[in-house]
Amino acid sequence: MFIFNAAYYGTHRFHYDVEAARAAGFGDVVVTANLICSYFEQAVRGFTGDAGYLRALEERSIAPAVAGATLVIEGAVTEVERRADGTRFVCELVAVDQEGRRISTCRAELDTASLPA
Repeated sequence: MFIFNAAYYGTHRFHYDVEAARAAGFGDVVVTANLICSYFEQAVRGFTGDAGYLRALEERSIAPAVAGATLVIEGAVTEVERRADGTRFVCELVAVDQEGRRISTCRAELDTASLPA
């Protein structure tokens, strides 16, 4: 968590300092939304096989997840638009913890049209 937080210059101590997290009422350091968003990106890349198809990714945090939590990313394709140059998909995803709590949601837009050179 510390390294990930440092990579994007996170300033909230409860993301990397367990004592600060406990003082804020959490049992351990809080997982950053950026890390959960990267899990969403990985799930989308697994679906398409190519990260280049990702056109937009919108994440919304709902509840905190702390270090040690098991998160599962679930999702479904909610829109499909077939065109001559490719297909546009919209996927709705959710990160759920081991207790079934929704931690974060995501809307991803993908397009299989030829990528720019």
